[in-house]
Amino acid sequence: QVLASDVTLAAAALALVVVAMAAYFRSAWVSGVAIACTLASLAVAQYFYLRVFDIRDVYLLNFVAVFVVAGIGADDCFLIFDALVAALAVKEVTARHDCAPDADDE
Repeated sequence: QVLASDVTLAAAALALVVVAMAAYFRSAWVSGVAIACTLASLAVAQYFYLRVFDIRDVYLLNFVAVFVVAGIGADDCFLIFDALVAALAVKEVTARHDCAPDADDE
């Protein structure tokens, strides 16, 4: 019963992150891909944990790491999106600038 309650809270937190990302990005597809990539990183981490390092014990910190990774992944997505928007704004301003050489330059 406690586990079901915890899983429900975790799913609600993930859904809230997806909704917040969709509202910020104004695209459900971009937010879905961002969350999928973040969750895929957990699968890769689990592979290294079990196969490469051969650690079979599961501790409470493993479950907390899921939320830490999801938070850092979402934050990275916000930063990359903002950097892309800034780069596109600079490109637009540069494209408007007249790049023809002046007569004095020749």
